[in-house]
Amino acid sequence: MYGDGKWLAWEDSNVITIESAKNGDMIAKVAVKTPHELSEFVLSSDAKWLATYDQLASEIGVWSVGPATETGHTKQFGMSRSTLRFAPDDSRVVWGAFDGSITLFDYLNDTTKRFCCHRTPGGVDGIAVSNDGRWLASVGEDQLLKLWSADPKSQSYRSDTPVYTLSGHTGSVRSVAFSPNDNLIVSGSDDGTATVWDRDKGAPVADLVTLAQGLGWSPCRTRTACSRRATDWQLAR
Repeated sequence: MYGDGKWLAWEDSNVITIESAKNGDMIAKVAVKTPHELSEFVLSSDAKWLATYDQLASEIGVWSVGPATETGHTKQFGMSRSTLRFAPDDSRVVWGAFDGSITLFDYLNDTTKRFCCHRTPGGVDGIAVSNDGRWLASVGEDQLLKLWSADPKSQSYRSDTPVYTLSGHTGSVRSVAFSPNDNLIVSGSDDGTATVWDRDKGAPVADLVTLAQGLGWSPCRTRTACSRRATDWQLAR
């Protein structure tokens, strides 16, 4: 599902079908022209754009849904699985790679911004973009969480320097998510813990013992988080 549950999308033979999750109405069918089978795709929150990845061609493309035309494309060798996503305002696409890099692609202006890096082998395992589009969090097999500025006006964005590099996990970090108000970040690791971090201080708020690899936040009160895997946790601040 995409767009907070508004849209359904699936791929068959490089044709992506988009439907309304509410009533099943057909929104569009997009035939993606690429040399090989698609490895991955993601739909924008407004269902107007598609981003696709052809692993064998090492190519990422962005397509307008109606009419179905390619708007932009760029090369990426070895994109990390399940990291491809749109920024909340749908103006940029972001992904991580096995070489440890994170890329922001402004497909409307055909510009890319690459941040480096998580250590290899393994590279980037998870990416999250803050709801206001100003922050980017990445995690990887180097057991680190890195917070980057996604604001082109900031000094850290221009210098490729992470705002914070946060350590504490003792296993590969597989997933990461921002809280609804973007003040907290949660990371899930193979070490069996989920750590909640204060974004501004770069400090841990809580460590949760759980089988935490897939993580999310509830839309409950802006300072209450619910992280879900095998257990639900509620944190009040």
